Amino acid sequence: MSLPADADGAVCTLNAQRPLLPHGEPTRPAPGSLAARLTWLSMWAAALALLVTGAALNLATYLMGREALLRQSAEQARLVAAQLGAAVAFNDRSAMGESLQSLEGVPSITRAMLHGAGGLLLGRYDRVGERSLPVASGLAPDTWVERLRVAAPVLLDGRELAHLELEVDTASLLQRSLVFGGVTMAVGAVALTMAWLFAVGVRRDMDRVERRLDDLAHRDPVTGLFNRHAATSHLQALIQSPGRPRRAFSLISIDLDDFKLINDTLGHAAGDAVLTRVAVRLQRGLRPGGQAYRFGGDEFVVICPCEQGLEEPAVYHRMVMDALAIEPLAEAPDMQLGASVGVARFPRDADDVAGLLQAGDIAMYAAKQRGKNQVAIFDPALRERTEQWMQTANDLRGALRRHELRLQFQPIMDLQTGRTIGAEALVRWQHPVRGWLLPGEFVPVAERSGLIAELGGWVLTEAAHQWVRWRDSGLGWLNLAVNVSPQQLRRGLLMQQFDQAIAASGADPRQLTVELTEHSLVETADGQIGLLEGLQQRGVQVAIDDFGTGLSSLSYLKRLPVNKLKIDRSFVAGMLDHEGDAAIVGATVAMAGAFGLQVVAEGIECEGQRRELAALGCHQGQGYWFSRPLSAADLEQRVRQEMAHAAAELAV
Repeated sequence: MSLPADADGAVCTLNAQRPLLPHGEPTRPAPGSLAARLTWLSMWAAALALLVTGAALNLATYLMGREALLRQSAEQARLVAAQLGAAVAFNDRSAMGESLQSLEGVPSITRAMLHGAGGLLLGRYDRVGERSLPVASGLAPDTWVERLRVAAPVLLDGRELAHLELEVDTASLLQRSLVFGGVTMAVGAVALTMAWLFAVGVRRDMDRVERRLDDLAHRDPVTGLFNRHAATSHLQALIQSPGRPRRAFSLISIDLDDFKLINDTLGHAAGDAVLTRVAVRLQRGLRPGGQAYRFGGDEFVVICPCEQGLEEPAVYHRMVMDALAIEPLAEAPDMQLGASVGVARFPRDADDVAGLLQAGDIAMYAAKQRGKNQVAIFDPALRERTEQWMQTANDLRGALRRHELRLQFQPIMDLQTGRTIGAEALVRWQHPVRGWLLPGEFVPVAERSGLIAELGGWVLTEAAHQWVRWRDSGLGWLNLAVNVSPQQLRRGLLMQQFDQAIAASGADPRQLTVELTEHSLVETADGQIGLLEGLQQRGVQVAIDDFGTGLSSLSYLKRLPVNKLKIDRSFVAGMLDHEGDAAIVGATVAMAGAFGLQVVAEGIECEGQRRELAALGCHQGQGYWFSRPLSAADLEQRVRQEMAHAAAELAV
């Protein structure tokens, strides 16, 4: 596509939207254009080839007919000469005339001459209408009809008495050749006309396809906005404007938050409808000279002139949020779109296309790190942090394929007996360069980059397989708890992933516990009751993790089908020193008892905490006071040692 010569107004003038598919019939190539000249050249070449072929064929036909006519005339001359032998011998002029007159039935013979010895003319025949002229081979006088001559001797008893000469007219042969040539040329003209019409049609189709390909190359087929390829061209035109001062402008990178949830729950058609509405509002709400682009997926880019007052992040954020305030879909009336917004400025942050796009991406990823609906303006300090974040996200995508993730298991203890009754599965990452990484170093990245659902599915499946290995070694009574991310809930993946894990491993669902954070349950409580009931119907225990840190209420506890409450470690850590924390822990244990729920305390790090929790009636606990997270083999060894110790005590 051509770019405007005025780079200052390039973005503005490129704002017009063309339909993706051309309407109406395309016009013929303009005379003098390369396409038109090529079409004419091909037609002339075809016409010349047809003309040469027709002429050659016609000439060949004429020559073959001429040869046949000569043979027939020679045979006719021999037959007549054979009849003339006796008449010449007796000098019977009347008989000679009758024999020559018999040639009247042969239209091609125009004249016959019978010459005796010494060239004496004994008789002749002239076709009616022929002038009496001397016999001569070649073209007839005043005509372009060829005259042929054949001769035959008149014999009697082997002695030549005279000779007969016939003049043959090729007019009929020529007439047939002309008719044949005319028909050939007529057929050729019709074929040439059809070929021309076909060529014009092909040219039109090619024009239509070329325009479609141009649209596909520069337009997003879903929203109609320009795409990444077009954005690169437009940025190049803005940055490289020979002979004109370069104008400052901003590049705004926009990534819709949790858009994949719409595709996964409502389908891609609904997702495309949302993208189209966002694109329309985004383009409509731009300042003069602005242009919106869709880079693919849920990522948009906006180029707009830098203006006074546009330095504040809130201004950019409001601009984008106004565009995202689309009418809700009928399938999701409560849907609210959010976006992570990154801003880069030319020439302040970069002075070339690649650098500017990268700066916008870095700022956008920095906004994603801060949470949903955030905006970040690029500065050099962001680069190192964001590049590390992006590198971690890229490495994490390959970690599952390269089998770099590991599970460790923190024992869950019965606070009344002091024995291990289960474990919580905790994911670790054996990074090939950075070494052993704890969840806090990569799980937030997985959550922000959309990888947490895949990671959670892997943890669930691997934990189920590990429980089966323990069962096969005689430890099937252990209960194994697995954390589930909010995205697995919101995207409706939990039940599917759980069923797949059970089917692949053969684990007993009754020995598994699914842990969901209090915040994620309260946020989606109305939509998740059916899912939690489905888990309980399979025998799975459901635990509310980090209880006390969210906004749950007694009404939620009454409605939600859960089995356990896990007291957050922050309350356990302060329960010996702060009356408020101790009161919260005591109230939680009492409330759980009233609802018939088990209580698990997290983060127990001293004997005093364990003793106080046991005294309050807390059922289970976990923490470094009992054990750090262990490998599967070490946990099995610990449990077997406990079993051996218990057996020894019974023996005593």
